[in-house]
Amino acid sequence: MNLISNHYSTRSQMMILLLGALFDRKGAYTKQDVLAIVEGLKWFDLRQEDKLRYPTVQSNEPRWKTMIAFTRKDCVEDKLFEDDGTRDSWQISKKGRNVFAMFRECFTSGELDCAKCYMWSQVFKKHMNPLYSTSERDLNRPDDVYKDYYQANLLEKYMNMGLDDL
Repeated sequence: MNLISNHYSTRSQMMILLLGALFDRKGAYTKQDVLAIVEGLKWFDLRQEDKLRYPTVQSNEPRWKTMIAFTRKDCVEDKLFEDDGTRDSWQISKKGRNVFAMFRECFTSGELDCAKCYMWSQVFKKHMNPLYSTSERDLNRPDDVYKDYYQANLLEKYMNMGLDDL
């Protein structure tokens, strides 16, 4: 995934939020620690739909927590989080700190627009741009925010297979 070129996507918004939550924190944290940090900061625009379980995950965990876990995986793949092989180790990398600082500067300067970030709470939008204020320009969250991209990609791959692939 290329965070830089797709910064208003749901996943990118979640990556920026997660990097921000760990930006000033040293060391590694567990998933539960990070979920508590994100919840405590009130940076995620938590809604009733977020408290339901994820559509295709065999867990009773609320959707927003599963989405944060998926986001961590993306951060590791993009080297924004350390990957020392330790299970349940959530630690921002130097690259992750630099990327977050760059995004915060872009939002603070107005080069990027917090109003387009529908996953973020008003509190996080203010953190990213102190001059931000709620307006009619704020985008609504799309209905398909929790669409199962894995299942959709699997179906597309199957539909595009030729007889020789079977």
